[in-house]
Amino acid sequence: MLTDRIDLDDQLYGVFSSSLLLPGEPVRIGSREQLRAELSSRATGGILFTTLQKFGLTKEEREAKSAHSLLSNRLNIIVVVDEAHRGHYDTLDGFALRLREALPKATFLAFTGTPLSEADRDTRKVFGDYIDVYDLTRAVEDGATVRVYHESRLIPLELPPGVDPEAIDTRADEITAGLDEAEQERLRASKTPNLAIEALRRAIEQTMRQATRHNLVRQRSFSDRLVELMNAYRNQHLTAAEILTRLVEMAEEVSTEGDRGRHFTPPLSADELAFYDAVAQNASAVRDLGDDKLAAIARDLVVQVRKSVTTDWTIREDVRARMRTIIKRLLARHGYPPDAAREAIDLVIAQTETFAEDWASGTER
Repeated sequence: MLTDRIDLDDQLYGVFSSSLLLPGEPVRIGSREQLRAELSSRATGGILFTTLQKFGLTKEEREAKSAHSLLSNRLNIIVVVDEAHRGHYDTLDGFALRLREALPKATFLAFTGTPLSEADRDTRKVFGDYIDVYDLTRAVEDGATVRVYHESRLIPLELPPGVDPEAIDTRADEITAGLDEAEQERLRASKTPNLAIEALRRAIEQTMRQATRHNLVRQRSFSDRLVELMNAYRNQHLTAAEILTRLVEMAEEVSTEGDRGRHFTPPLSADELAFYDAVAQNASAVRDLGDDKLAAIARDLVVQVRKSVTTDWTIREDVRARMRTIIKRLLARHGYPPDAAREAIDLVIAQTETFAEDWASGTER
């Protein structure tokens, strides 16, 4: 039984290990070494529970750029995959490829509630046609789930009494114009702290949208942090003075966002910085490769991806699939961790969509 999450592996093993119907006792695989030992030593039988990531290469295999070791050539191995829509499509240099190198003659049986049908991720192409389909209609008829109804509603929004929307806009403009020490003290001492807080929040949002309009990673990061700060204040975890201090600090950080690329040697352009942020989201990639290597990847991505951008690339599946392959190979060539590649590819594609129009028109940033 194969999954791609430890918590799901725990759940499945717990259910099956208590069953009295199985022909043998299930074995929970805790490491790559145990997986290799179990599969290579069994001539028959065995009920194993593990995760897809256990089929990673050893250090020696990675350094030798070799395939995964053959673990079993048996024809009667059945790999039961749960949540099959997630991690089984990287057959270029990912765990899906390593799994099939290790068990080349195994039969695959997949379960998923959301089968994919995309150019580079097609569930039926990987696992074969459907054996059985249990859809929402049958689930409702069986009583396994309730019927879902959708009702459109308009939610009226109102400002607190005494708060003038025009006053908020005016205050936001004033704050955006300057945030020196005197201004900060005046905000903290304000008799209307809620108005000052809302004005500062709006100012940050406005500056953030301008500074990160082509960088989804930073845009999401700033947005999430701002929401967390405001929630902490509304839940009385921060005082008015504390939230103002934190908002001022964030405003200063947002205002210098455009200078981050200058800290690299050579400096990164806005497009390169957006790709750098995409590939630097994974902690293991940052740890293994470091900032300089990730910056080099970002520079190469701009060059290679830009060649693939056409005016209609967002609606042509063949072009998008080719672009994903280009990105995947580039990351593999630079030694990017295979388990982090899919998320990085998705982020690079998403980033590209934000400035592809400028690229197609030849605009430089």
